[in-house]
Amino acid sequence: MQRSKTAGNLVLLPAIDLKADYDEESEEPEDAGTSQWVDEAPTFQADLLAALQKLSGSKVLERPEWATRYATAEQLHLQSEVVKQQKRVETARAKLAKLQQEKEAAEVKDQLFLGTGRALELEVKAVLEILGGDVTEPEPGRDDWKVAFPEGQAVVEVKGVGKSAAEKHAAQLEKWVAGALEETGASPKGILVVNTWREVPLSERAGVDFPDQMIPYCVSRNHCLVTGLQLFVIRDQVTKDPSQANYWREKLLETAGVVTGCEDWRAIIQESKSDQEA
Repeated sequence: MQRSKTAGNLVLLPAIDLKADYDEESEEPEDAGTSQWVDEAPTFQADLLAALQKLSGSKVLERPEWATRYATAEQLHLQSEVVKQQKRVETARAKLAKLQQEKEAAEVKDQLFLGTGRALELEVKAVLEILGGDVTEPEPGRDDWKVAFPEGQAVVEVKGVGKSAAEKHAAQLEKWVAGALEETGASPKGILVVNTWREVPLSERAGVDFPDQMIPYCVSRNHCLVTGLQLFVIRDQVTKDPSQANYWREKLLETAGVVTGCEDWRAIIQESKSDQEA
């Protein structure tokens, strides 16, 4: 037997066969968990454990059930302190779990400037609802989100891209607008939400979000263009001051082209020094 530095034991034994012999063609015994071993197996196991304890120098403390009826003043005091500390630990764990859930919920909002696909869409949906919109999920085979605002209807196209927005995004939005016009007889407001440059750190996003060549097309069709980062700023303002919801809702519905007035993300998001130094 070899003893490791971490108080573990390595025991080398010859091959020992403690399985009981039985006829494979006959039915196995009802209690296969015990009858598959020879009668000497339990004794061998007990002797082996006793030998290991003796060789390792470990001690075995005896405390039968009846011993719990007796205790010294010191033991009673310590037991009381243990119970108190256990309660404090349980309270701290519950508080930690709650804080972790709140942290995760707060970090999900970052998908407006980090995400794409479903994660981004759900956060855009949340902002539109905060602004007073009743959002309908896209129908099968479609990507457009329909929003009913108090002032009127809107169709929203959401994209998360590694660079700037593209004319094809606006063309797709116009397709949804035309489809809604054909279905209802009324032309909804087209809103294009693009999380541009999503793989680039915020402080390094120097590229244009909506290229100049797509602006005339969008303005002529009354499209509102807004980035995911801008929606993040808008949500923060409305969360702090719910009365701003009407202002930003009307802003989105009335703007033809790029939305303005919500570019200062630095007033909301702090960049850690460690990241700056790195």
